[in-house]
Amino acid sequence: MTEARANGALTLRDATVADLPAVMIIENDSFTDPWSEQAYRDTLESEQAAMHVALNAAGEIVGHSVTYFAADEAELATIAVAASARRTGVGRGLLGHALLICEARGSRKLFLEVRESNAAARAMYVAAGFSPVGRRRAYYSLPTEDAVLMLREIGPAESPVGPVAGS
Repeated sequence: MTEARANGALTLRDATVADLPAVMIIENDSFTDPWSEQAYRDTLESEQAAMHVALNAAGEIVGHSVTYFAADEAELATIAVAASARRTGVGRGLLGHALLICEARGSRKLFLEVRESNAAARAMYVAAGFSPVGRRRAYYSLPTEDAVLMLREIGPAESPVGPVAGS
C-alpha cells in the first residue's frame, strides 16, 4: 500500500473498494459524463492501473486519481477533487503522488487529456511541467469539447511536483 502526506493535512493512499461510495459522490459532482462505479471497480482490480484517494485531516476522502501504465508510459486518466476542497492543494498533491508512482514503476512519460475550457487544471498541469502536445477533437461529451493532450517527461533525478513528501 502506498501512503504519503502532503502539506501536513492531506494523506494520499491507495484506494479500496470501501472508498467507492465517497469516490462516486465526488465523481458525479465533478463531471457531466462521470465514470461508472463498475469502471472504478475494474480499475482497482487491474495491475496496469493505480488508483489513489486524498483524505483531509478529518479522514474524509476529498479527491481521487487514476493512472494507467503500459511499458514505459503512463496516462493520468482522471483527477477529481470535492468542491469543498478545490484550490487547496488536493489536486497538486494527487498529481505529485501520481508522478512518484510513475517514476517508481519506471514510466518515462506521463500523458493526460484535459478539457480545453478547464483553465485551472491546465494551469496546474503547466506549472507541474506538462506541455501541450496535441488535441483530441470532440473528445469530451456533455458538452462536446476538444481535449488538450499534455505530456510530461519523467526522469530518474526529477523531483515530483507539489507538496508531497515521505512516499
